[in-house]
Amino acid sequence: MDTPTYTVADLLTANADRTPDHTAVIDGPTRISYAELHDRARRCARLVARRVGPGDRIAILLPRGVDALAAYFGAHLAGAVPVFVHEQLRPRQVGHIMAHADARLVFTTTRHHHLLDAEALPGGAIVDVDTLRESPLPTAVPRIGRDVAGLIYTSGSTGTAKGVTVSHDNLLAGATIVRDYLHLNSRDRTLAVLPWSFDYGLNQVLATFAAGATVVTQRSLFGPDICRALAATEATGLAGVSSLWSALAGPLGQLPLPALRYITNSGGPLAPATIEQIRTAQRHLDIYLMYGLTEAFRSTYLDPAQVADRPTSIGRAIPNTEILVLDDGARPCPPGVTGELVHRGPTVALGYWNDPDTTATVFRPHPRPPVGVPAETVVYSGDYVRADADGYLY
Repeated sequence: MDTPTYTVADLLTANADRTPDHTAVIDGPTRISYAELHDRARRCARLVARRVGPGDRIAILLPRGVDALAAYFGAHLAGAVPVFVHEQLRPRQVGHIMAHADARLVFTTTRHHHLLDAEALPGGAIVDVDTLRESPLPTAVPRIGRDVAGLIYTSGSTGTAKGVTVSHDNLLAGATIVRDYLHLNSRDRTLAVLPWSFDYGLNQVLATFAAGATVVTQRSLFGPDICRALAATEATGLAGVSSLWSALAGPLGQLPLPALRYITNSGGPLAPATIEQIRTAQRHLDIYLMYGLTEAFRSTYLDPAQVADRPTSIGRAIPNTEILVLDDGARPCPPGVTGELVHRGPTVALGYWNDPDTTATVFRPHPRPPVGVPAETVVYSGDYVRADADGYLY
């Protein structure tokens, strides 16, 4: 009988119970099973539970790998709220996130100490994972799906980075929806090149765990290195953004990659010429073109069968989600007419952390709720799209 999954921590616990010896992470030469990762996470959880309380924010300033995932799930097991911090940010940017989130603890290594303002942190707040020696936390701190599960900081490209507040329900809904339409199963191996501080990168990991599959970490972003890693690890899936695919389109044609069955793109459109180059290089690949925003994770995807005919489309709504195209009066736009993309569904975040004014601007009541449905919040994306006669969005 399957272990039920109600919170993010349950993704790890369920796999450790069901398939303890299955490989959870391949991190360079290191292979770690679900049972071993669960044990490491419980050791991190013991330290977290001794130093902070449920709901406190825990920063994770670590490279993608086993230690980062142990800290992430350890924070969840202790009832804390993990916040991934990109290790390539500048000290000022790291300081903003730490202060804004009011992080009480940070998991890191000595290599990243220069990014931290130790004087601004509580005493003993910096934890070097290399020196962590704890016994496992015996049981998880109770949480429920509606509780806060994390803060995901936007890039700050239009100003100061904002913390998007997500619940366990949000993260699990995004993980299971993406798992299902990518047809992930326990035999899959996902090569992880995207930062886990990025909602797209985090969702890739959680969707993989929702399938009981394996995450393969990859730190080099040099195209030939990625292709060699795909071949060496027999990875089955890879998520990227348009700049990565532009760099990979050529190298993808240099090696046979029979195990690689799909790639996904989000974070910006993929040029039709790049799509064609990838299709020529690896003709067996399924290519998923997607659109998402941090405030609601994934919104749309284009079925690979439609890519040849609709290479500039972002597809249609992901499962269990409604996408509205509204004019300035919140009226539905007919096909061919441009309007704002508005997202309704279980991945809609809780709002922006400690920013009620911006929250009220972006997260608003459904303007045209279905009859009989209780009031709910939708996300106004600020992005403008049009739908064709078949409902495909551009």
